[in-house]
Amino acid sequence: MTPVISKPNLRAIMVASGVFAFLYFLSSFGLSAFINWWFSPMPPDDLPQRIVQSSIWAMFSFSLYLIPGFISGLIAGRSGLMHGLIVGAFSAPIMAVILYVAGFGGAVQAGSILYGLGSGLFWCSLSGVFGELVALRVRKS
Repeated sequence: MTPVISKPNLRAIMVASGVFAFLYFLSSFGLSAFINWWFSPMPPDDLPQRIVQSSIWAMFSFSLYLIPGFISGLIAGRSGLMHGLIVGAFSAPIMAVILYVAGFGGAVQAGSILYGLGSGLFWCSLSGVFGELVALRVRKS
């Protein structure tokens, strides 16, 4: 294993943060636009509730944090925990900016942003370790 703390790889952090922003935008706005288009002209009234309660949605929302953390550890190739932690720390401000730009700034509660921050810190750092392990395995072979 590599040291837990090292000089941050800015490319790994920027790419992983960009992936998080894309996935968060897709989950927040792109998916709902697609579903409204698919079920037009009359989507069922309880469609948003059924989607949010589905297992596919749970997997997708969980992957919002796993994929960027894994990518940061994979690109950095060292200190996956640290790189994942940095990307996880950037997840809350990215969420807040996307929601503010989309016009939902007044509807955002501090609790949801803090929950996103906690989830990002934990899951991104954990998956960053796995990304580092994969990078080390690839380098050895």
